[in-house]
Amino acid sequence: MQQRPVGVTVLAVLQFLGGAFCLLAALAMFLGGGAIAAALASGAREGGAVGGGAVALIMGVGGFLFVFFALVSVVNGYGMWKLKGWGRWMTIIFTGLSALFCLLGLMAALVHFNPFTFVWQIFWLAIYALILWYMFTPDVQRAFQSK
Repeated sequence: MQQRPVGVTVLAVLQFLGGAFCLLAALAMFLGGGAIAAALASGAREGGAVGGGAVALIMGVGGFLFVFFALVSVVNGYGMWKLKGWGRWMTIIFTGLSALFCLLGLMAALVHFNPFTFVWQIFWLAIYALILWYMFTPDVQRAFQSK
């Protein structure tokens, strides 16, 4: 039986933690959105009910998006934990997409000249590059091929 590489274990645990935080964010959006909507609707001013409804809709949709991302993250973590080939490819694809969005953030930081954002984007781009490099190392590829 192939032993799971330490880096794969770390990435899987981070996926599980990310899923848990997404669920907490969803819960906060559902509860907070309801509370804000109720507060707005209880105000007898003009548009209070409309504003409350809009807030409830936005927070509800946001909450469901966080639930979706939590599920994706947990499924990805499971695939990595069990050394499933699709879990490896899922990680590669999502990390690549994250790197592309990071490049967009890097360009925005240059256009608006924000040094902190520039350094922050470089930091995350380096992390994503490291993860992508790691996922293509021979040991990691071998670990996922044995399943």
